[in-house]
Amino acid sequence: MQIKGKFIAPDSIDGSKVKLKIDEALRGTKQDGTEIELLKLDSEDKALIKGSEVAFKSQIDAEEAARIAKDAETLASANSYTDTQVAALVNSAPEVLDTLKELSDALGGDENFAVTVAGQIAAVQAEVDAVEVDVAAHEARLDVMDIIDNTEHSILLENNAAIYADSLPGIQDPAHREGWYFKNETSGQKVNWYFFDGTAEEVSLGDFSGYAIVTFDSLVSKPHLAVYTLPTGSGDIGGWYKSRVVYIANETPVAGKKYLMHFGQDPKVHPELPRLTMSSDSISTRGTQDASERVMTAALGSDSATSAGNCEFVAEAIGVFSPSVKRKLSLKIRKLSQASFDALASKQEKFTVDAAMISAGSVTLANKTLIPGSVVGFMGRLGLFAGEDFTVSTDANGYPVVTFAGEILPGQDLALEAGDVLRFQYLVK
Repeated sequence: MQIKGKFIAPDSIDGSKVKLKIDEALRGTKQDGTEIELLKLDSEDKALIKGSEVAFKSQIDAEEAARIAKDAETLASANSYTDTQVAALVNSAPEVLDTLKELSDALGGDENFAVTVAGQIAAVQAEVDAVEVDVAAHEARLDVMDIIDNTEHSILLENNAAIYADSLPGIQDPAHREGWYFKNETSGQKVNWYFFDGTAEEVSLGDFSGYAIVTFDSLVSKPHLAVYTLPTGSGDIGGWYKSRVVYIANETPVAGKKYLMHFGQDPKVHPELPRLTMSSDSISTRGTQDASERVMTAALGSDSATSAGNCEFVAEAIGVFSPSVKRKLSLKIRKLSQASFDALASKQEKFTVDAAMISAGSVTLANKTLIPGSVVGFMGRLGLFAGEDFTVSTDANGYPVVTFAGEILPGQDLALEAGDVLRFQYLVK
């Protein structure tokens, strides 16, 4: 059966009205009059449209199922990839901060968060700066108190760095270099700046090393370092030491150049400075000089035989570098107004003690009111220690009482003998 030249409206016929047998075709005519097969059933019961096979529903269903499965696989892969990327983005952030909203809430919704934080940091820094300024001000006030305290003691010790000078104290360098300045304005004028006290720390002569950081202005006379050992009562030299070893630099320094001059071990300090190695001077060295002798004191000094103007230098520091003692003393000039210095100097008083007074046990300073901690004592050039060689208390009237103790008592190593004198100094209020 053939249908030609007619339009079949939708739903106008169904399978009960048009039936095809094997190899029969439903045909149509194109505009040019050519007939074509629209639908045909072949010998294998396959429906063909324009010669192409039409799949059965089961095949279509199978293909549809395969497509759905493939889509599911693709979706799962996409989800896995997305999860990995999101995890990398939040970088294991806690759950409360792993979304953009949570981050926004945490930042307070501030779109200028960085600017806000920078402002807060600047405010905190300003507060810190203010505190630092305040601390600096407090430190400055404390430094003034420290200067006054040290000046009080410097009057007593006749120098201004807590070491004892038995001739001239260090003065401020005219060129304003750091340290103590000395120049012998007259013939025979000299210094001895003592920087070690063996009564506090024991070290033997064989283990003792000393150094000084010095800038030399004069090449005619060089300062020296000297070591004195404790007296033993047998073979003592000069009445207050057993041996004296004086060290002089082995070479002539360059004028205006800073050096580290030393004897014994080379100290592990200021490696940038040139070294002046020092050797014992046979002329000035005296005594037995046994390596086992206990060091009493050490000094940076100058030669009393130097002609006027031939010894000029600035000492910045003096130190000890030995197995049991390592110490560096920086030499600085304490700055104080002349009026303040004169006011403190006017408060200084002194008294001397002989062997008979030591035997009595104590001395009362009647009608005196002292600045606490201002009492100091000397036995020759050797300083005494408060709490060890003497104590200070008050009597029933509130007057200070100096009680003698330790090695200066009769029968002890440093006991006074007939003719010996102790010198005590103090500041009154």
